[in-house]
Amino acid sequence: MTYCVGMTLDKGLVMMSDTRTNSGVDNISVFRKMFHWCVPGERIVAIMTAGNLATTQAVISQLEERTKAPNERRPSVLEAATMFQVATQVGNLLNETIRSRQMSDGQGGGPRFTASIIVAGQIKGMEPRLFMIYPEGNFIEASFDTPFFQIGETKYGRPIILRGYDRAMSFEDAVKLMMVSFDSHAGRKPVRRPAARPAGDRARSFRTAPTAPHLGERSLFQVDFIQLGQGVARRISFAARL
Repeated sequence: MTYCVGMTLDKGLVMMSDTRTNSGVDNISVFRKMFHWCVPGERIVAIMTAGNLATTQAVISQLEERTKAPNERRPSVLEAATMFQVATQVGNLLNETIRSRQMSDGQGGGPRFTASIIVAGQIKGMEPRLFMIYPEGNFIEASFDTPFFQIGETKYGRPIILRGYDRAMSFEDAVKLMMVSFDSHAGRKPVRRPAARPAGDRARSFRTAPTAPHLGERSLFQVDFIQLGQGVARRISFAARL
């Protein structure tokens, strides 16, 4: 149920993530997906995760441990000279974590422990940069042709951003666009497929329908977003019922 978006603008970067891991009617689970490390006036590094929770938390825990004593536990994202080096560190760590877990579980090459990560940040004197890291450890950087990245369940949220995105928009408009995208993502149910039927039975059709409008069937979870631009970073967290 994870959904994370990282977007580049002329003014900087905006990132948004939810905290849902499960949204059943009787079992709503939440877990934080956005993490950041900051050295005031020098750098900020932000990460959003999607995929196997054990894998992503293992990566975050190791990154966090290295930042507590960067001079002793290397490499640390607080010491990297560029954001490219930060993305390389995170990609290598993600790939190593996935491979070690697959080997220990006898799932060599299997998809069970896969995860994806969005990395963004800015180092003093440099432009903000945004990367998407794949389970294999390789990554791509946001560009004019690919100005935003999404990970997790993107099926319903992606079309909204494709239609509404404008590189010149303000931070406020970008956040509004992301919230509409999140609402589209959270307010839909998966397509139901008809069960096997005896020969001669008339086929039944099913279609995707929006979640019932009353709030009782919608999940309450935390939404985090980071605004990064002009050397100023701001992180805001608030509750959302979608």
